[in-house]
Amino acid sequence: MLKIVGGKHRGRTIAAPEGQGTRPTASRAREALFNILAHANWRDDGTSPLIDMRVLDAFAGSGALGLAYVAAGRTHGYCELHINSWDTLAGLLMVREAGGWTNDYLAGEALQRGNAVLACAPGLREALVGVTGVGQATETLERRIR
Repeated sequence: MLKIVGGKHRGRTIAAPEGQGTRPTASRAREALFNILAHANWRDDGTSPLIDMRVLDAFAGSGALGLAYVAAGRTHGYCELHINSWDTLAGLLMVREAGGWTNDYLAGEALQRGNAVLACAPGLREALVGVTGVGQATETLERRIR
C-alpha cells in the first residue's frame, strides 16, 4: 500500500500491484525531505533559503518526488517517457488538486504497463507538450484520477 502524505488527500492509501517489484520511497523519507527543505533553520532569521527555490529532479530515482515538487510549486514541470502507475498516481492527484495540469496518464493500458507522464503549471502546458510530445490530442485530457 502507498500512502499520500500531504495535501487535501493526506492519509489516503493506494493499492500497489502485487509481484511487480514495487519499491516506493517510504512516506517518512518523502515527508522528512520536504520538512527539511521547507522548515530548516538555515538562516539567522530562522527561514530556509530554499523557500523560493526551484528544483530540477533529474534522474533522482523517484517520479513521486518529481510530481510532488510540481504540486508544491518547487518546479514548473516534470516529464518521464515511461513510468509505472504505482510510481505516479498519487503524484498526479496532488498536481491536479494543486491546480496543475497533467496529461491523461491512464490512457490505454497505463495502469498495468505504465505510460509517459507530463505534469506542469497550466501556463506551460502548450510549450511542454510541444517539446516532449507527451499529452497530444490523442489523449482524453479531461479524465480524472479517482
